[in-house]
Amino acid sequence: MTIKSFLIILIILIIGIVLLKALRALLSIILTILLLYFCYYTFLTYPGAVKFSVFRSTLDFSSYKIKTEDYNKPINYILNPPLELKDISITEIECNEYGPIKICDASSEEK
Repeated sequence: MTIKSFLIILIILIIGIVLLKALRALLSIILTILLLYFCYYTFLTYPGAVKFSVFRSTLDFSSYKIKTEDYNKPINYILNPPLELKDISITEIECNEYGPIKICDASSEEK
């Protein structure tokens, strides 16, 4: 191995390390943005709080697919007919506002 090939390998390793560090920083920024968006949507909007409360009651990811256009005020929502997810039916959603945070709680019944 000559000194020229050794330097080429060393330069490739240094460039690889720098590129991997840049990729790690970029992925960290993207993950932070996604996490902040999830926190904003879940805790600062009523539709997000409703979907999160239904998810907490059912532990079913399809709860994030429910339509929440009607749930945008801090009141009690009585669902008639109840919302059915797997073997649990959601009958009532109670939403409250605590400063900028919206908290909803879903009442559920097992079939």
